Amino acid sequence: MERTLRSYLVPSLLYALLLEAMLAAAILYWPDFEDNIEAYGDILPFESVRKMVESISDTGVSAYVNLQHFYKACNVLGTAAAVFFAVGAVAGEANRGTLELWLSRPVSRTRMLLERYFAGALAMSLPIFLTSATIPWLLAQVGEEMSLSGLMLSSAHESLFLLVLYSLAFCLSTTSSRPMPIALGLLFVTIFQFSIYLVMEWTHYSWFRLADLDDFQTILRTGGYDTAHIGKWHLNGRFNLPGQPQPNDHGFNHWFSVQNNGLPNHRNPWNFVRNGTPLGTLKGYSAGIVTDEAIHWLRQWRNKTKPFFLFTCYHEPHEPIATAPEFAKDYPSADPSYSAYWGNVAQMDAHFGRLMAELDRQKLRDNTLVFFTSDNGPARTGFHPHGETDGLRDKKGSVYEGGIRVPGIIRWPGRVKAGSIDNTPISGVDILPTL
Repeated sequence: MERTLRSYLVPSLLYALLLEAMLAAAILYWPDFEDNIEAYGDILPFESVRKMVESISDTGVSAYVNLQHFYKACNVLGTAAAVFFAVGAVAGEANRGTLELWLSRPVSRTRMLLERYFAGALAMSLPIFLTSATIPWLLAQVGEEMSLSGLMLSSAHESLFLLVLYSLAFCLSTTSSRPMPIALGLLFVTIFQFSIYLVMEWTHYSWFRLADLDDFQTILRTGGYDTAHIGKWHLNGRFNLPGQPQPNDHGFNHWFSVQNNGLPNHRNPWNFVRNGTPLGTLKGYSAGIVTDEAIHWLRQWRNKTKPFFLFTCYHEPHEPIATAPEFAKDYPSADPSYSAYWGNVAQMDAHFGRLMAELDRQKLRDNTLVFFTSDNGPARTGFHPHGETDGLRDKKGSVYEGGIRVPGIIRWPGRVKAGSIDNTPISGVDILPTL
């Protein structure tokens, strides 16, 4: 086995050095690429490649690294490595003068075959993991960062993809004493597969769809993170029904959601669904039910060996408003809708405070970014014509600032100074690509 490993050492080292050189050059070029990304998108010849550039424009450095390292470098050099490490394992035996040994000693033959298979697989895969491990350090040189755990998952995905091609080449190697025709034939097929990937009408027939930019972006989006969506979903019409994506299709490992509002209102709702299973009537008010689930997930269900992303979406003070008496009584008025509305805001505030207290209880405060905001201004409905905009014009449903400009509160110890105020407007759709 030691002799077999030594025979692969130099080729594997050269393969790793080439991967690292391409990776370092690509990452160091990132600032210039970012400044000219629109110009690159305009001159590229293939729609599929233009879409990759659009993905980089939308997502940033993570998509760029995935494209340059995994999709381009590892797929191109990795394919060549997979073929050449495999085809000579058996096909070259006649030239090396050891064919008689293979024929005369069956036990040794089996052992030799396995040794060469696993040594070649290791020589092909290990450089992918080693070079991927240098990405965070290289990105730090240009002021960027990425999760190492996500990169390792992407490396595993790429290695498994190449292992299929390697295994095919290794099997073909047992059918001939001439490795070069096998290698050239497989490389021709690979080039053909890569070519049809670039043509939008044929791209789904290419095996490179199994290891393209979309796959690596999906891996990286949840790379190392445990994820949960809890509360209002409202991103499809066929909630928990076939035909449309559900929360788990968007990367949430755990979900406890309703399509829009609690029914019949936000007291004792019957339409919550947990991971595809309807739960029937739940006792309590929506804010408390949502917070209870979020706390339980933090305590019992999340993978505590990973960082987490918890997306908690409260209904309050959305119609149909339902307010617990202990909160409504704090806002006495001759108009019961006034007490119900402002009590509803206080109800959400109290339960959100419970969630923040749970982060403290689990000693997660100092390394957790909390971002609290709303999706629109106050509705001021006929049932509850209340809500404040701090003087901004109009309400929900309007494109004036009273309808679309809302507060945002960030807590990030050590990164955001407590009590500081920034009046620069931002857009909610920029939050995801920024984070």
